[in-house]
Amino acid sequence: PLGQTDRVGAELKQPPSKKTALEDLLGGTFDEPVAQHISQIDAEMNKYRAETSISLNSCPLKWWKENARLYPLLSSIAKAYLSTPATSVPSERVFSSAGDIVNVQRSQLCPKNVDMLIFLKKNM
Repeated sequence: PLGQTDRVGAELKQPPSKKTALEDLLGGTFDEPVAQHISQIDAEMNKYRAETSISLNSCPLKWWKENARLYPLLSSIAKAYLSTPATSVPSERVFSSAGDIVNVQRSQLCPKNVDMLIFLKKNM
C-alpha cells in the first residue's frame, strides 16, 4: 500500500500527452513565434498607411501587383479580397439565402432590414 505522500505524488504526475494525427502530420509547421509575424504585420501596415492614395482611375490590383514585394503579407490579402471570384456560385448562394429570408410571411420587411439579414446570414 502507498503512503499518503506517495499517493499525492502519484496524482501530481501527469502521463505524457499523446500526439494527435494532426500534430503528427503538421509537425512543427506552426511553431514559429507569433510575435515575429505581428511585428512584421504592424511594420507593413504602418508603411502602407504612410503611402499616398492612388487615384480613383487607377486599378488597385495592378498597384498591389507592382508593390507586392514591399507588402508581401498585405498583398496576398488584397489579392484575395479585391479579385473577382472565378465562378458565380457565391452570388447564387446569396440569392438563394435572400429567397429563404424573404418569403410570404416576411413580405413586409423593409429593404434595409432585408439587407442586414442577408449580410448576417452570409457572414456568420
